[in-house]
Amino acid sequence: MFLYSRREHNEVRGYAIIPAMVTSRGFAGLLGACLCGCQLIQYGKPPQETEAQRLNRMASEVQEQVEQTRGIHFLHPPKVEPIPAAQRCKELDSAAQAGWVARSGMDLQGSDRIWQAAGLLRDGDSSLQQRKHLDCIASRSLYQVHSKRILVFLDSMGQHEEHALAHEMVHALQDERLDLKQLFHSTKEPDEILGILGAVEGEAEFIATRSMEKEGSTVECGGSNSGAMWKLDKAIRSLPDLSEIPSSIALPAYVPYVYGERLACRLYQRMGLAGLDTLLRRPPKGSWQLSRVDAYLQNVLVLDWDTSWAFLPPLPPGWKALGQARAGEAKLAGLPLTWDRKVARKALKDDGLGWNGDRLWVACHPQKGCALFWRLAFDDVDKARDFARMWWSLRSIRLGGKMPVWKDKRLMMTWSDPKGKTYQVRVEGCEVGIGEGFDRMATRRFLERTLQRRTRKLD
Repeated sequence: MFLYSRREHNEVRGYAIIPAMVTSRGFAGLLGACLCGCQLIQYGKPPQETEAQRLNRMASEVQEQVEQTRGIHFLHPPKVEPIPAAQRCKELDSAAQAGWVARSGMDLQGSDRIWQAAGLLRDGDSSLQQRKHLDCIASRSLYQVHSKRILVFLDSMGQHEEHALAHEMVHALQDERLDLKQLFHSTKEPDEILGILGAVEGEAEFIATRSMEKEGSTVECGGSNSGAMWKLDKAIRSLPDLSEIPSSIALPAYVPYVYGERLACRLYQRMGLAGLDTLLRRPPKGSWQLSRVDAYLQNVLVLDWDTSWAFLPPLPPGWKALGQARAGEAKLAGLPLTWDRKVARKALKDDGLGWNGDRLWVACHPQKGCALFWRLAFDDVDKARDFARMWWSLRSIRLGGKMPVWKDKRLMMTWSDPKGKTYQVRVEGCEVGIGEGFDRMATRRFLERTLQRRTRKLD
């Protein structure tokens, strides 16, 4: 999929949000790039040439450029079809149901109630519906896996079609070589899907951008990843139509493009086209391997814990397990951004969260709502303490400032509301345990058992 931003009255203003971010111009160059269309070629429309004819002619030229840049030729080139603007949302919805490259951006395996309990969504937010809305207003084109065709939306015509077509041509080439549908079938975690999507979209962005550049030009991969989540979210917030999409949905949607392209670029710098072959045959295991190139190259694994409920103390009477998941680095970065941007800036702007693994369990009660316990690991003790304080601050904001202020040297804070619902955060070394929604005794029992369990590396 290729995403862009629009002005009112359907005037195309932006191009891909992605290429401007990942080049040496960095995040600051995003809006400048969106206001200046001088880098990409505009195709004139010859007399008496229909839109379909013009599109097919352009597609043939782009196909040749992509094949030359990637060093691989199509056996069966995809069909390219223009789609009227009025059918945009219908086609996107149909593609999402039937299977398309970016379908994993929709959290099909997750649960809104799980993310709402964790504070990653506000009450009333719907990750599926809001992701559909984001796709509908921001997509310029898409490659349909099931029908092997590229759709280009007519209201995006006239601005940077060449890059959009090149991006989708790469997806078609990937599908012909590796079967993209099969690539997602064995995934279990939403964050794992983001890693695979980062490999797929990252290569597509890198090759599309590279195929538009002059032969022999230097490969630029952008700057440091430090604070990049904060900068990426800030750039998304500044774009028309996207400012109302929650960060916990918009940020993971763009992470595969931005970090995936950067990872693909750096692999190309080190290993040439063989690096891109490696990327697709061994996709990143999660968003943390997308944002850290050395973590991917060295196959660094984060901490994880038993995903079953069997090792935990029995749930109190009336409570039933809803589910469990790993939030992952990208989605977790959306947590402070969802509730308070001042707190988010402090947590994300420098070296980021320092995330090193997490596991979230959520249980619900018919009358008492949902409760959670969450175990998280960080790179060092300071990062763990920073996250614990941040979580406590954000929870207090969500409860109207009723909770006591976290004292700097404390390693644990507990507070119960008048109904006996308890909120507790504990720091043990580089790990943080969070429990909330049960009574005080159950919360303590769960956290003690959870934090005592042996950790394991992800498979």
